[in-house]
Amino acid sequence: MSRLSEKDSIHSPFGGKGKLILKLSDEQVNEKYINKCGMSIKSHFNGVKEINLYECSVTKYRFWRPESIAGGESFYAEVSRIWKDYYREERWEYAICRKHIYPGSRLLEIGCGRGFFLKSIESKIEASLGLELNSNAINEKVTSIDIQPYQASEIIDSHYESFDVVCMFQVLEHILDPNQLLSDAIALLKPGGMLIISTPNYEHLPFYKLEDAFDLPPHHIGHFTCETYKRLAPIFHIDLENIYTDYRRSQSQQEVPENQEYSLYRKLLSYIQRKSMDLFYRINKEPGPNILVTFRKKPIKSN
Repeated sequence: MSRLSEKDSIHSPFGGKGKLILKLSDEQVNEKYINKCGMSIKSHFNGVKEINLYECSVTKYRFWRPESIAGGESFYAEVSRIWKDYYREERWEYAICRKHIYPGSRLLEIGCGRGFFLKSIESKIEASLGLELNSNAINEKVTSIDIQPYQASEIIDSHYESFDVVCMFQVLEHILDPNQLLSDAIALLKPGGMLIISTPNYEHLPFYKLEDAFDLPPHHIGHFTCETYKRLAPIFHIDLENIYTDYRRSQSQQEVPENQEYSLYRKLLSYIQRKSMDLFYRINKEPGPNILVTFRKKPIKSN
């Protein structure tokens, strides 16, 4: 792994210039996957020997190229078979999302997996739909709510501005063109509707230091931070309402009294907390702290 200073750029999915940050060989990435779950990813790299990480000059979104390294259906079928509980029955993000759902609401979940979140809202909502491209996940769905094997762009004609809530949990980081997916999701929202997104938090040190294989291609193609979401809101002409980070980590950090903020005790306790939480995530086989963001589509202005 080498961090680079030379000027080497491509265009990011959000239109800015993508500055080259670092390069990794296929051997380096493969070793991380084998260490994490015993899975070789070389066959999913399609012969690519080196991958590049870029940063968008406009949004600070970071993304991997070439595009051919993005995981396909065969990759996700393999990793979900190897990694127990790949599709989580419950996430802390779900509870926050449920607070924004009211009787009579129409909800769309993009990338719903086996439908665990949809199952949790069956008694609360009448009209909802899930989209999922992994056929194995659809075949093993756990919800009575309809799950269709379509991309968001394929249902715009039939569902334009139809939904009060559009949500996607741990989806956007897998997408080669998150700009298009966000545009499609917003098109499916009613004016005044809410877009709810969760992604891994790239500011989490194990991610930033490239220690977690699942935050690398072919699994994850892009990296988001709170700052990135703040910069995305004006680009898509939507209002950013709230940003939540993983509550377990934030709660542990808040236990230190403010008057000890700069003391040696504070630094030591912060270090112990960080290492303890990192160990907690590894033991529980979670990718790490996440971000949950809520956006509001601007309502139609009356004359």
